[in-house]
Amino acid sequence: MPSHRAASSSPNRNTRRREAFEARTKSTGKQKETSPSPNRRARRKLSTSATQDKKEADQNPPVGVESIPRGRTQPEGRGATGITALHIKGYINSMDSASVKGKLDSGADITLMSEEFFNSRSDLPPLKQGMRIRLYQLTGDAKILGYTTFAYLVETTDGKTVSFEVEAYVVRGMMTPLLLSEDFQTSYELGVERRASGHCFVTLPRQGYRIEASSSLAVDLGFSIRQSFANVASFVRRKLTRRARAKKRPQVLATPPPVYAARDLVIKPGYVQYLEVIADWGERDEWIVDKVLIANEDSEVAAIATSWIRADNPYLPMANPGTRPIMIRAGEL
Repeated sequence: MPSHRAASSSPNRNTRRREAFEARTKSTGKQKETSPSPNRRARRKLSTSATQDKKEADQNPPVGVESIPRGRTQPEGRGATGITALHIKGYINSMDSASVKGKLDSGADITLMSEEFFNSRSDLPPLKQGMRIRLYQLTGDAKILGYTTFAYLVETTDGKTVSFEVEAYVVRGMMTPLLLSEDFQTSYELGVERRASGHCFVTLPRQGYRIEASSSLAVDLGFSIRQSFANVASFVRRKLTRRARAKKRPQVLATPPPVYAARDLVIKPGYVQYLEVIADWGERDEWIVDKVLIANEDSEVAAIATSWIRADNPYLPMANPGTRPIMIRAGEL
């Protein structure tokens, strides 16, 4: 018969450790009560509870602090949907001229005008040399050429026409025609009455006037839309041919909604970057966005090819094949 080794009666290592621990606690008279450590599920539950408590604490202000409710709510991550820079409608030197959108930019110190827009106006005086200013917020070949002065005529809500004397520095490489910056707003002590709907008012407190303004793509102040085309003859011929063919096909949507840039974007030369866009998507989830070609006076072109996008992921690839950076402003296109 096989022989079996008798089991040792001496305690194992864990037993010896427990006995030594009990002996020490008895000698000191202090026995620490231990509780079993929670398992992974319990730890996860405690962590979730702590996170929820923190969110509730963040949402509930301290005692004595009033929480201000929002007048406009959007899904998380899409708070800028439908928003564009605050702007007013005005006329340069004459109410009979074409209307000009004046963007009120309180983040800029001096009022600016693009060189392209300056060259398109024959009623502006020649440029003068003013302060030596370097633009840090505009990239690429943005350069101040000088300044010009003009009268900016605006109609108030009660039907009166008011005139502002504007001094604007002309910038090469800027795409926005006119930025009415902090110097202009402070000189005339302008105030702003904002509305969640985007239908705002610029106020002149001393004179008691109010001027209609807009900070939403849904609020139209009555501007006439001007389209820009590249001076490329071959592109025009191809475009005309494609339009002639498109007329023969049935039209699914006679007036497709326009597409706008959701935020500012600077595209480096020779790069392709994704541009977030916004539009009135309606009930459709998928859209085909037609090609867009943006050109300046130096024939620098930024292009978007015909793209298929979804309303929940509205990004379009925009290419800059030129040699200089191109800036796309929010609300443009």
